[in-house]
Amino acid sequence: MSAPFESLDATGLRESFLSGERGIRETTEACLDAIDAADDLGAFLVVERESALARAEEPERDSAEPGPPHGAPIAPKATLCWEGHEASCASRMAEGWHAPYRA
Repeated sequence: MSAPFESLDATGLRESFLSGERGIRETTEACLDAIDAADDLGAFLVVERESALARAEEPERDSAEPGPPHGAPIAPKATLCWEGHEASCASRMAEGWHAPYRA
């Protein structure tokens, strides 16, 4: 049996993806389920579920040699800006603001 995804770093996840021990989409879904289960904590301001699931399919379609994060789900802070995603910095004043550029 494989180790729970929560116990692996990005390199360990990459190795488990490449070996076929676990799937990228399966791991992404497990991460999203864990976020939903702990929603009462308010740890995530925005969850980009559809984007995360769509991106989980990309590495498996790419034929190039993958780098270390290779499909590992990430949880960026609300202070990071990247094109098309909300970046509120936890401020009501900036709520709903989407970066028009890449950071």
